[in-house]
Amino acid sequence: MDSRMALNALLTSSIDKFVPGMKGSTLANYVVFKGFVKDESGRITGANLYDTIENKEFTVKSKFVVNCGGKEADKIRLNDNQEAEPL
Repeated sequence: MDSRMALNALLTSSIDKFVPGMKGSTLANYVVFKGFVKDESGRITGANLYDTIENKEFTVKSKFVVNCGGKEADKIRLNDNQEAEPL
């Protein structure tokens, strides 16, 4: 994907009510993934993150999580299920 197209998709996704009735996404950079937040059934409901600029941890809640970890994507996937086969 062309970088301009990716930036356009990200910025568009952050606009509240771009799709009527929908909230926009929150974008973050310089953030390190620390671990998943799961409910009692084991379903992923968010993530614990670390802001390297502000030097503080925070948690985000989500209805779904997209793993866009690039070369670290498998490391993040295995964090969810350590018994999974590495890709």
